[in-house]
Amino acid sequence: MDDAGQCDPCPHGATCPQGTVLSTIDVKGGWYRFGSTDTALHECTNRHACVGGNLTGDLLCAEGYSGPLCRQCQRTPQPYYRNEGNGLCMTCEGNASLMSPGVIAIVIISVLSLICTACLLFRRKDLLEYYSEHEEFLSTTLSQGTMLVVTYQIKVSLSDANEFRGGVGYPNPFRVCIKWLQVFNVDVYNLFRFDCIRPSTFKDKLQWTTTVPLLLTAVLVAFRSARMCLCSATGKDKAAPRATAKVQDVSDADVEKNGDGDKASAIATHTDADADADADADADADADAD
Repeated sequence: MDDAGQCDPCPHGATCPQGTVLSTIDVKGGWYRFGSTDTALHECTNRHACVGGNLTGDLLCAEGYSGPLCRQCQRTPQPYYRNEGNGLCMTCEGNASLMSPGVIAIVIISVLSLICTACLLFRRKDLLEYYSEHEEFLSTTLSQGTMLVVTYQIKVSLSDANEFRGGVGYPNPFRVCIKWLQVFNVDVYNLFRFDCIRPSTFKDKLQWTTTVPLLLTAVLVAFRSARMCLCSATGKDKAAPRATAKVQDVSDADVEKNGDGDKASAIATHTDADADADADADADADADAD
């Protein structure tokens, strides 16, 4: 019954016992109502997050959930984080931050990096030979893998954007596939469970996710430029002493063979040949370094 005393149909997602008025509509579990004057109810994306009842707003949310449609994890008084595996909000009690997927991934990557470094030190020649033989295949595979990851990130982002605007996302079975593809859409805040360390708003996450990649790109470009300059300067410093030493090492036999008058010619010929060899050696060294 509305405020004018007229009986209206019970909204979908609610139960209306006899004598129910607009402000006392009983919301079913899995549904959300924004206010006591709203006649339209909305289905929650995560049905477990909405407990229902003669309530509205955050009061309809289960423990650990908040926000419109109970889609956000509670930040106060007890912070919660979103589990990437099942999408549920979990309490931050215990060692939730230390046991986050991001920390575990860093440990695994560090161990693998040490193993790869050891292999590179002991099997460097074999690895370089394999790379030189399969360079084109490895480069092609890396490029295609990068495009595949970017494509999956776009698909996941489209689904999230559609749901954010009130849509239902992809239909099944695509919804299940997208849930598994969330691994490609790296969410640093959820991976490292930063909300357990410092609760943040959407604005904070937007600022950090925008500026951090730019800063990392700038650092990588600066490191690469400094490395190229250092390698170039080191190559020149090494080339000058080698050229001087090799000029001095021109044997008397070369001078006697060409005659005393052709000593300068013998030195020049010997130096040119050694310079070509040094250039080839430096080129190989730069290729190995890259």
